Amino acid sequence: MWRLWERRQEVKRVKGFTPLLASWEKKEHRAQVHLRSYLDQLMLDVGSLPSAEGSLYAHLSVDVEREERLLHHYDLENYLTPLFARGRLPRSRFCLVSATKQVGEGSSLSIGLAEPRSSAITDERWHHFSHETDVSTSSTRWKPTIRDALAQTQPAVLAPGPVEVHLAWQCSSRRNWINVWKPTGDVLGPVLGESSAGRRFNPNDDRIVALSLHLDSEESMGYAIRVGVWWKAAN
Repeated sequence: MWRLWERRQEVKRVKGFTPLLASWEKKEHRAQVHLRSYLDQLMLDVGSLPSAEGSLYAHLSVDVEREERLLHHYDLENYLTPLFARGRLPRSRFCLVSATKQVGEGSSLSIGLAEPRSSAITDERWHHFSHETDVSTSSTRWKPTIRDALAQTQPAVLAPGPVEVHLAWQCSSRRNWINVWKPTGDVLGPVLGESSAGRRFNPNDDRIVALSLHLDSEESMGYAIRVGVWWKAAN
């Protein structure tokens, strides 16, 4: 039912840079200026993209440098989203965006050709949830709708430690799939745990050490969107 993706052939690799997290400061703030400079240089290093339309992957490997950073802060989604801001990497060209973080070995960004996974995620260590809704992702109802549906399955919260997650969205091109990355990640408290009681949309997603984001294009869905989540302990 789900078409997920995997990396097939690397075409480009950029090394020797320090990835930066998304910033929500004002445009003229030093953090925003630094982020724009980093992205501009990274895109120059990436150069032109392969010609394959809609079948590309981007994978970011983040060296957090110190062990204490691996599971605290440094959320992977917050490294990935800026790469697609203002069309730097065109969202329509990519069906798989992923990231990992580790201590040592340096950071890198690779881009190449993706292909459908040769097999479904069936390993018994993986847990799975999916839900379809036509609620707009900009609506205040979107996150409660998805989170409540996940909580109703009564999943067990994963034990403390590193986690691997796949997120997938089945939707038409009317949806900007980049815009659903963060709202979907925000509803994972029932499986990742939450930083404090009452903060329903502040999961412990900083302990995700491997994150894969998949686009399953389906024009017949119109404005509806189907969300898929797979998760397991990484150790």
